[in-house]
Amino acid sequence: MAMIILSDVRFFVATVLFAGLLGGCAYDPVYTPWAEKLNYAGLTPMTTDDVSLLLGTPPSRCDDIAPTPSTEMFIGNIPARDAPPEVLSLWPDGAASMAGIRKGDIIHKIGDTKVSNLSEAIAAVREQAKFDQPLTVVTNRGVHTIVPRRPKEAKQCYWEVSGGMAGKSGGFGYADNYGATAGTSSSFQHRFFRATCKFWDGKAAGCNWNYQK
Repeated sequence: MAMIILSDVRFFVATVLFAGLLGGCAYDPVYTPWAEKLNYAGLTPMTTDDVSLLLGTPPSRCDDIAPTPSTEMFIGNIPARDAPPEVLSLWPDGAASMAGIRKGDIIHKIGDTKVSNLSEAIAAVREQAKFDQPLTVVTNRGVHTIVPRRPKEAKQCYWEVSGGMAGKSGGFGYADNYGATAGTSSSFQHRFFRATCKFWDGKAAGCNWNYQK
């Protein structure tokens, strides 16, 4: 079975999901490709225009939010949930990249905490990363010092795409010696796709989504 790796996007941890397992839903020819692309929004930084182009509509709104400290690297644990955390990608000129961390590095320790899997790495970053304060990260290639930088702008944007309605309808009839009746029955639901993305200085830090087929 393909492994689903969950993440906390506030700390730029990569989300890796596979087609056919997205949200536990069956494959949808329209919505699933959007979801797959948004899962990797942080690995290949997207702007609000990029997300709008993907979904075919501008955001319904964008709000200023308080940023959270980030290492500006994306980690995962492929192929197993209990595998050591691995650096999957870094932002060019980001804090981790400037500290000398490279794609493919295996992380053994964050700050004063040894980590052996993704969950432990997320918790260590959450507890110890502070803006403008050094954070040591020990990898298979040595010790690196990351200094999380506060973005000048932090926003959260929302998209909602309506796909119309899907359902079924039918009719019924009844007749006896006293007369006749007729009517209809129906069952409909709205199709929609909703997405929420956080942006640090115009680049997507990560996205969440849900949809109704």
